[in-house]
Amino acid sequence: MHSIEDTSAIATTALHCDSELPTFLPQGITKVERVGMTRNASRTPYVVYWVGERRCCTFFKRRLFFKLLKVLVAIAHSTISAVKNVETTEWGGLKIKSTTEAWILARAQVNKFFYNYHQAVFEQVTLSFQPEHAITSDRSGRDYTITSHNNRDTCLCQNLYDSCPHRIIATLALLPLGFTTVTAYLASKNQNKTTGILEGWYHKIADNCTYHTTAIATR
Repeated sequence: MHSIEDTSAIATTALHCDSELPTFLPQGITKVERVGMTRNASRTPYVVYWVGERRCCTFFKRRLFFKLLKVLVAIAHSTISAVKNVETTEWGGLKIKSTTEAWILARAQVNKFFYNYHQAVFEQVTLSFQPEHAITSDRSGRDYTITSHNNRDTCLCQNLYDSCPHRIIATLALLPLGFTTVTAYLASKNQNKTTGILEGWYHKIADNCTYHTTAIATR
């Protein structure tokens, strides 16, 4: 069984390697209602969600919770920080703290991220890098492009949230390399090509590399 940290090690070696992403919600979820932690000493993370007309709750490991929140913070604030502490807000959102910073994420933002993360894994979204953009594909054959707009990543899918399934997969692939966006990664890669100075890990990444995901169950 692999954790998010294991996934990072795979992506650091080469983005075209197969990666197994942990899932803790079932296929067919229609809505994530709430993400929180129990009030006892264990502070166990949980997700309340719907599968059709059934309201369900699943508990999962704190380590995985913190790793996924690191991805959400990277998407929302374009920063890479290890999560040290999480608190729930009175509105149902999350206050996330690192060693030096803190962020408050709205309930809707958190819920949508956890829903979209599982959609990305179940749809087996893959990521390919081109010189000027990234392309995601799913098992149904749908392709979406992640481009740069005003120096920010923009996915051309119909999802209105920044943490769409495609940007989540892109961020998972790029965080181990020290980037939070496709825009920053491609700019750095193209700059290195222009100057002719290649860092060691650039030799490991093909121009048209692909990042694959496979779902594995964990709690």
